[in-house]
Order: sequence, then C-alpha cells, then structure tokens
Amino acid sequence: MNKLAMSAAFLLTCVGQAASAQAGGVDVQKYIAQQGWTPYEGKGASMPFADLAPVMYVAKGQNAPGCGLLAQGVGGPVFLDILAPEKGESYPQCLSINASAAFNLGTKNYVVVEYLDRDTKDETYRYYYYLHKEGSGKYTVDERLNSASGQRDIISMSALKRRPSDIEEGIKIAKADYIRQSYPSLTFLQRDFISGAGSVFAILKDEKAGRCTFVIDAGSTRATFTQDYFATNAKCADFLASTRLESKGKSFYLGMFAAEDKSRRLAVFSVDKENHIAAEKELALAVSNGGKTADMKTARQQLQKALEKM
Repeated sequence: MNKLAMSAAFLLTCVGQAASAQAGGVDVQKYIAQQGWTPYEGKGASMPFADLAPVMYVAKGQNAPGCGLLAQGVGGPVFLDILAPEKGESYPQCLSINASAAFNLGTKNYVVVEYLDRDTKDETYRYYYYLHKEGSGKYTVDERLNSASGQRDIISMSALKRRPSDIEEGIKIAKADYIRQSYPSLTFLQRDFISGAGSVFAILKDEKAGRCTFVIDAGSTRATFTQDYFATNAKCADFLASTRLESKGKSFYLGMFAAEDKSRRLAVFSVDKENHIAAEKELALAVSNGGKTADMKTARQQLQKALEKM
C-alpha cells in the first residue's frame, strides 16, 4: 500500500461512512468504467435523495483521487464534479465525502455535501459543496454559495478523530449567507448568528441610522423586527450579545443591545413547533425591568425563571 492509500485509509477510518454503488437507477461503478477511471477506495457518505450518489475515483493518467456526485438525469446520469487534481499533478486530492444532508433555503430544497480536500502533504481542509433540487428533479449546483462558503481552517488528524463530520456547520454557513444576501444594505453580525435545528436568528446593523434588525427564519416562515418594537424611540447604538433557550416546547432567541444612553435593552423572540414566530415583548420587559441585563448569562437565567412561572 503506498503512502497516499495509507493516509486515505487512516482518514476514512475516522469518517467511517459508506455509500451504495447504485442509487435510484444510477450505477456508479458502470459510470466509472465508462469514463476509463479507476474506483478509489475512499468511502462516500450516503445521500439524502435516492437519485444522487457519491463518486470516488482516480481519472485515467492521474495518481490522485477526485470526487463528485452522480445524479439521475432525464437523459441519463449527470456527473457533478466536486474536486479533482490538475492533470499530471498530485494535488488537490479528494480524500473522502464525509457526510451529506438536505435542508431548505426559502422555497428551495438544498443538499450540502461535506468532503476532505488535501491541498498539500501537510494541509487538509473540510469543505462544503451545495446544490439544490428543482421540482423537475434536476440538480443545480449553487456556484455562488460554493464560493461564498470560503476558506476553512486546516484540520488535523486528531481533530478528525474527535469529530469526523461537521455537516451542521455546512448548513449554518448556507443559512447565514442566505440571510446576508437578503439584506445587502445592512451589516450582518456573523458573531451573533445562531442556527438551530429548525430555525435561525440573525442580527443586522444599520450604523448610520442606529438601527438593529432582528431576523428569525424558520424555513417556511420569516419575521423581522427592529429595536423600536422593544424600546420605542431608542436607537441601537451597539449590539452586545445573543443566545438561545429551549423551554415550553419552543425555541427562544435573545438579543441584547445598548441604547444611546448606554442602558441595556433586551429583545426576545419565540418559535414553536409549527414554526410560528412571535416577538415576546412582555417577557423582554419583565427581564429588563427586573434589572437583569448586566450580561447575557444573567438575562438568560432570569428569562428561564420567568418561563418556569408561566
């Protein structure tokens, strides 16, 4: 076994996910043979849709693995290239497809695929690849989102052992980008973005107007509010912190901001299991009036107590 195969075997032991060679009528092994490629022993995660399958291969004349997806098209299989080395080069290498998941962005059904990209002998990265499925069944690669997902940090072997896959991070990146693109004139506060299982919470700032816009997106529903709803005539001079709390079968999102007079104000929102979104003004006032806004931890604890009394 050469060094490349040994390294791949180690990484794939960490990943530990396999995919079938045939999905929804798509015969991966047959397609690889038709291209004159060699199957690569790297494992690929199963896909969320039956008409989509991972492809791990080494192209003819190459000595490093590439990867992609094979979709069942109207006229036959359609290959979607994820990563392949330059002709005659040893890098980049697609070592594995770790995981995949389906999620919604607005009205579109998306698939995110997580894969390992070895750029050099000592540099391996975890990347995400996005595509969405049309009503006709056709898959369309989201090139803009793939570019916007950006450079990831180098991942170590020990990190792979601890966490072979982080597909939730891929979904979070896509949802953050989706909201950012919806409000191009506002500054998206990445640090305070929260992504939950079924909903997300984002804060966008208008520095000149002294306005904070709160966006709660639950997939099928979205609501926006500004700080005026919680503090009439008060500007959002600075946004301080955000957090999430699960209680009473709902997700509660909290945002803390400072007014011009430096007083700290609280915005509270809830999302129930039916994706109904509500601004909880009375809860926010109860916590604020109780003087429990010195920091987010204290405010969260006070909110928890208020909810337990309900």
